[in-house]
Amino acid sequence: MTSEINKNMSFYLLRLKNYRYFIGLAIGISIVILHAVLTLQPLMHLIDGDQFWFTPYTESISFNVNGWTILFYLSIPLLSSLSAAQLMIDDLQSGFLWQIINRMNYIKYIGTIQIISFLSGAITISIPLALDYFIFWCFTPNLKANFVLNANHPLLGQTTFFANYYYTQPFKLVIFYLLFSAVLGGLYALFSSTLASCINNRFVSLATGFVLTMILNVLSAAFPHISLPSPVLIAIGSSPVYLPGIVPTIFVIATVLLLLIVVHTVGVNKRIHV
Repeated sequence: MTSEINKNMSFYLLRLKNYRYFIGLAIGISIVILHAVLTLQPLMHLIDGDQFWFTPYTESISFNVNGWTILFYLSIPLLSSLSAAQLMIDDLQSGFLWQIINRMNYIKYIGTIQIISFLSGAITISIPLALDYFIFWCFTPNLKANFVLNANHPLLGQTTFFANYYYTQPFKLVIFYLLFSAVLGGLYALFSSTLASCINNRFVSLATGFVLTMILNVLSAAFPHISLPSPVLIAIGSSPVYLPGIVPTIFVIATVLLLLIVVHTVGVNKRIHV
Protein backbone atom coordinates (compact mmCIF):
# COMPACT_ATOMS: atom_id res chain seq x y z
CA MET A 1 0.00 0.00 0.00
CA THR A 2 2.76 2.42 0.96
CA SER A 3 4.77 1.62 -2.17
CA GLU A 4 1.68 2.25 -4.32
CA ILE A 5 1.13 5.67 -2.71
CA ASN A 6 4.79 6.56 -3.20
CA LYS A 7 4.58 5.47 -6.83
CA ASN A 8 1.49 7.64 -7.42
CA MET A 9 3.16 10.61 -5.74
CA SER A 10 6.29 10.21 -7.87
CA PHE A 11 4.14 9.98 -10.98
CA TYR A 12 2.33 13.27 -10.29
CA LEU A 13 5.47 15.04 -9.12
CA LEU A 14 7.07 14.22 -12.45
CA ARG A 15 4.01 15.59 -14.25
CA LEU A 16 4.18 18.84 -12.29
CA LYS A 17 7.61 19.68 -13.72
CA ASN A 18 5.94 21.33 -16.72
CA TYR A 19 6.78 25.06 -16.67
CA ARG A 20 3.23 26.00 -17.74
CA TYR A 21 1.96 25.03 -14.29
CA PHE A 22 4.12 27.77 -12.72
CA ILE A 23 3.24 30.69 -14.99
CA GLY A 24 0.68 32.04 -12.53
CA LEU A 25 3.17 31.81 -9.68
CA ALA A 26 5.84 33.61 -11.70
CA ILE A 27 3.46 36.44 -12.61
CA GLY A 28 2.30 36.78 -9.00
CA ILE A 29 5.87 36.96 -7.69
CA SER A 30 6.72 39.56 -10.35
CA ILE A 31 3.80 41.75 -9.25
CA VAL A 32 4.71 41.70 -5.55
CA ILE A 33 8.42 42.31 -6.22
CA LEU A 34 7.59 45.36 -8.33
CA HIS A 35 5.17 46.52 -5.62
CA ALA A 36 7.80 46.10 -2.90
CA VAL A 37 10.59 47.83 -4.83
CA LEU A 38 8.47 50.82 -5.87
CA THR A 39 6.97 51.16 -2.37
CA LEU A 40 10.27 50.88 -0.50
CA GLN A 41 12.26 53.16 -2.77
CA PRO A 42 10.85 56.46 -1.39
CA LEU A 43 10.91 55.10 2.19
CA MET A 44 14.51 53.95 2.40
CA HIS A 45 15.93 57.33 3.44
CA LEU A 46 13.45 57.42 6.34
CA ILE A 47 14.64 54.15 7.88
CA ASP A 48 16.98 55.76 10.41
CA GLY A 49 15.56 54.33 13.64
CA ASP A 50 13.51 57.42 14.52
CA GLN A 51 10.48 57.48 12.24
CA PHE A 52 8.12 54.55 12.61
CA TRP A 53 4.91 55.48 10.81
CA PHE A 54 5.39 52.67 8.30
CA THR A 55 5.61 48.97 9.23
CA PRO A 56 5.32 45.63 7.40
CA TYR A 57 1.63 45.69 8.25
CA THR A 58 0.90 49.14 6.85
CA GLU A 59 2.94 48.73 3.65
CA SER A 60 2.21 45.13 2.58
CA ILE A 61 0.16 44.75 -0.58
CA SER A 62 -3.02 43.64 1.18
CA PHE A 63 -3.25 46.58 3.60
CA ASN A 64 -1.65 49.44 1.68
CA VAL A 65 -4.26 49.51 -1.07
CA ASN A 66 -3.04 50.99 -4.35
CA GLY A 67 -2.86 50.06 -8.02
CA TRP A 68 -0.59 47.07 -7.32
CA THR A 69 -3.09 45.72 -4.79
CA ILE A 70 -5.94 45.92 -7.27
CA LEU A 71 -3.81 44.39 -10.03
CA PHE A 72 -2.78 41.42 -7.90
CA TYR A 73 -6.18 40.65 -6.42
CA LEU A 74 -8.09 41.10 -9.68
CA SER A 75 -5.59 38.67 -11.23
CA ILE A 76 -6.20 35.93 -8.65
CA PRO A 77 -8.73 33.99 -10.82
CA LEU A 78 -6.33 33.95 -13.76
CA LEU A 79 -3.16 33.31 -11.74
CA SER A 80 -4.83 30.40 -9.93
CA SER A 81 -5.92 28.85 -13.22
CA LEU A 82 -2.38 29.09 -14.62
CA SER A 83 -1.26 26.36 -12.24
CA ALA A 84 -1.49 22.59 -12.03
CA ALA A 85 -5.26 23.07 -12.39
CA GLN A 86 -4.44 22.66 -16.11
CA LEU A 87 -3.77 18.95 -15.56
CA MET A 88 -7.43 18.16 -16.20
CA ILE A 89 -7.62 19.90 -19.58
CA ASP A 90 -4.21 18.49 -20.55
CA ASP A 91 -5.34 14.94 -19.80
CA LEU A 92 -8.57 15.39 -21.76
CA GLN A 93 -7.07 16.99 -24.84
CA SER A 94 -4.11 14.62 -25.04
CA GLY A 95 -6.21 11.51 -24.40
CA PHE A 96 -3.94 10.68 -21.47
CA LEU A 97 -7.00 10.51 -19.22
CA TRP A 98 -8.07 7.16 -20.62
CA GLN A 99 -4.58 5.70 -20.29
CA ILE A 100 -4.50 6.69 -16.60
CA ILE A 101 -7.99 5.28 -15.98
CA ASN A 102 -6.87 1.91 -17.38
CA ARG A 103 -4.23 1.75 -14.64
CA MET A 104 -5.91 3.61 -11.77
CA ASN A 105 -9.32 3.63 -10.13
CA TYR A 106 -11.13 6.63 -11.61
CA ILE A 107 -12.39 7.79 -8.19
CA LYS A 108 -8.79 7.91 -6.97
CA TYR A 109 -7.80 9.82 -10.11
CA ILE A 110 -10.58 12.38 -9.64
CA GLY A 111 -9.70 12.89 -5.99
CA THR A 112 -6.02 13.33 -6.81
CA ILE A 113 -6.74 15.89 -9.55
CA GLN A 114 -9.05 17.83 -7.24
CA ILE A 115 -6.47 17.94 -4.44
CA ILE A 116 -3.65 18.96 -6.80
CA SER A 117 -5.80 21.65 -8.42
CA PHE A 118 -6.88 23.16 -5.10
CA LEU A 119 -3.42 23.05 -3.51
CA SER A 120 -1.66 24.41 -6.59
CA GLY A 121 -4.08 27.35 -6.76
CA ALA A 122 -3.63 28.02 -3.05
CA ILE A 123 0.17 27.87 -3.31
CA THR A 124 0.18 30.09 -6.42
CA ILE A 125 -1.51 32.87 -4.43
CA SER A 126 -0.01 32.36 -0.96
CA ILE A 127 3.68 32.36 -1.97
CA PRO A 128 3.62 35.85 -3.56
CA LEU A 129 1.67 37.28 -0.60
CA ALA A 130 4.06 35.69 1.90
CA LEU A 131 7.03 36.98 -0.10
CA ASP A 132 5.59 40.50 -0.13
CA TYR A 133 5.19 40.52 3.65
CA PHE A 134 8.66 39.02 4.14
CA ILE A 135 10.29 41.75 2.05
CA PHE A 136 8.65 44.49 4.11
CA TRP A 137 9.48 42.62 7.33
CA CYS A 138 13.15 42.71 6.28
CA PHE A 139 13.25 46.42 5.40
CA THR A 140 10.74 48.20 7.69
CA PRO A 141 10.47 48.40 11.50
CA ASN A 142 8.57 45.36 12.76
CA LEU A 143 6.16 47.37 14.93
CA LYS A 144 2.42 47.34 15.39
CA ALA A 145 0.41 49.91 13.50
CA ASN A 146 -0.47 52.95 15.60
CA PHE A 147 -4.02 54.32 15.47
CA VAL A 148 -2.76 57.94 15.53
CA LEU A 149 0.47 57.75 13.48
CA ASN A 150 -1.22 55.53 10.89
CA ALA A 151 -4.46 57.49 10.77
CA ASN A 152 -4.06 57.69 6.99
CA HIS A 153 -4.43 53.87 6.87
CA PRO A 154 -7.38 53.23 9.18
CA LEU A 155 -8.86 49.74 9.25
CA LEU A 156 -12.53 49.45 10.12
CA GLY A 157 -14.71 46.48 10.97
CA GLN A 158 -16.92 47.17 7.95
CA THR A 159 -14.05 46.61 5.51
CA THR A 160 -11.64 44.30 7.41
CA PHE A 161 -12.28 41.00 9.13
CA PHE A 162 -11.01 41.09 12.74
CA ALA A 163 -9.96 44.73 12.29
CA ASN A 164 -9.01 45.09 15.97
CA TYR A 165 -6.11 42.67 15.40
CA TYR A 166 -4.48 45.25 13.13
CA TYR A 167 -3.50 47.32 16.16
CA THR A 168 -3.07 44.51 18.70
CA GLN A 169 -1.96 41.28 16.95
CA PRO A 170 -1.23 42.28 13.34
CA PHE A 171 0.74 39.14 12.47
CA LYS A 172 -2.37 37.03 13.14
CA LEU A 173 -4.31 39.27 10.78
CA VAL A 174 -1.64 38.85 8.09
CA ILE A 175 -1.80 35.06 8.46
CA PHE A 176 -5.61 35.11 8.33
CA TYR A 177 -5.69 37.08 5.09
CA LEU A 178 -2.89 35.01 3.58
CA LEU A 179 -4.87 31.82 4.29
CA PHE A 180 -8.11 33.43 3.13
CA SER A 181 -6.51 34.41 -0.19
CA ALA A 182 -4.94 30.95 -0.51
CA VAL A 183 -8.33 29.26 -0.08
CA LEU A 184 -9.78 31.64 -2.65
CA GLY A 185 -6.99 30.76 -5.07
CA GLY A 186 -7.64 27.07 -4.46
CA LEU A 187 -11.34 27.52 -5.23
CA TYR A 188 -10.60 29.36 -8.47
CA ALA A 189 -8.15 26.64 -9.53
CA LEU A 190 -10.68 23.92 -8.74
CA PHE A 191 -13.33 25.91 -10.62
CA SER A 192 -11.04 26.00 -13.66
CA SER A 193 -10.44 22.24 -13.44
CA THR A 194 -14.18 21.66 -13.04
CA LEU A 195 -14.97 23.66 -16.17
CA ALA A 196 -12.33 21.69 -18.05
CA SER A 197 -13.97 18.41 -17.04
CA CYS A 198 -17.36 19.62 -18.26
CA ILE A 199 -16.52 21.71 -21.35
CA ASN A 200 -13.09 20.51 -22.53
CA ASN A 201 -12.05 23.97 -23.74
CA ARG A 202 -8.78 25.44 -22.49
CA PHE A 203 -9.63 29.11 -23.03
CA VAL A 204 -13.02 28.79 -21.32
CA SER A 205 -11.55 26.93 -18.34
CA LEU A 206 -8.83 29.56 -17.86
CA ALA A 207 -10.83 32.73 -18.49
CA THR A 208 -14.32 32.10 -17.10
CA GLY A 209 -13.39 32.63 -13.44
CA PHE A 210 -11.76 35.96 -14.31
CA VAL A 211 -14.73 37.15 -16.40
CA LEU A 212 -17.30 36.21 -13.75
CA THR A 213 -15.22 37.94 -11.07
CA MET A 214 -15.00 41.12 -13.14
CA ILE A 215 -18.80 41.11 -13.41
CA LEU A 216 -19.06 40.75 -9.62
CA ASN A 217 -16.56 43.58 -9.22
CA VAL A 218 -18.76 45.89 -11.28
CA LEU A 219 -21.86 44.87 -9.33
CA SER A 220 -20.03 45.41 -6.02
CA ALA A 221 -19.00 48.89 -7.09
CA ALA A 222 -22.44 49.78 -8.47
CA PHE A 223 -24.39 48.43 -5.49
CA PRO A 224 -22.03 48.63 -2.47
CA HIS A 225 -24.75 48.02 0.14
CA ILE A 226 -26.08 44.84 -1.48
CA SER A 227 -24.70 41.58 -0.08
CA LEU A 228 -23.13 40.51 -3.37
CA PRO A 229 -19.43 41.22 -2.80
CA SER A 230 -16.74 40.12 -5.20
CA PRO A 231 -14.63 37.36 -3.58
CA VAL A 232 -11.33 38.96 -4.66
CA LEU A 233 -12.30 42.32 -3.15
CA ILE A 234 -13.20 40.91 0.27
CA ALA A 235 -9.85 39.05 0.29
CA ILE A 236 -8.04 42.41 0.45
CA GLY A 237 -6.99 43.29 3.99
CA SER A 238 -8.35 46.80 3.63
CA SER A 239 -11.27 46.00 1.36
CA PRO A 240 -12.74 48.69 -0.90
CA VAL A 241 -16.22 47.17 -0.38
CA TYR A 242 -18.37 46.43 2.66
CA LEU A 243 -17.80 42.94 4.02
CA PRO A 244 -20.39 40.25 4.75
CA GLY A 245 -20.24 38.50 8.12
CA ILE A 246 -17.42 36.03 8.67
CA VAL A 247 -19.79 33.13 9.39
CA PRO A 248 -21.83 33.54 6.16
CA THR A 249 -18.54 33.93 4.27
CA ILE A 250 -17.18 30.64 5.61
CA PHE A 251 -20.51 28.95 4.88
CA VAL A 252 -20.47 30.16 1.26
CA ILE A 253 -16.86 29.04 0.80
CA ALA A 254 -17.64 25.56 2.16
CA THR A 255 -20.75 25.31 -0.02
CA VAL A 256 -18.90 26.36 -3.17
CA LEU A 257 -16.10 23.90 -2.41
CA LEU A 258 -18.55 21.03 -1.96
CA LEU A 259 -20.44 22.02 -5.13
CA LEU A 260 -17.25 22.15 -7.18
CA ILE A 261 -16.17 18.71 -5.93
CA VAL A 262 -19.54 17.22 -6.89
CA VAL A 263 -19.71 18.86 -10.33
CA HIS A 264 -16.07 18.00 -11.06
CA THR A 265 -16.68 14.36 -10.15
CA VAL A 266 -19.79 14.18 -12.32
CA GLY A 267 -17.99 15.87 -15.23
CA VAL A 268 -15.03 13.49 -15.21
CA ASN A 269 -17.33 10.49 -14.70
CA LYS A 270 -19.29 11.43 -17.83
CA ARG A 271 -16.08 11.76 -19.83
CA ILE A 272 -14.92 8.33 -18.74
CA HIS A 273 -18.21 6.57 -19.38
CA VAL A 274 -19.14 8.17 -22.71
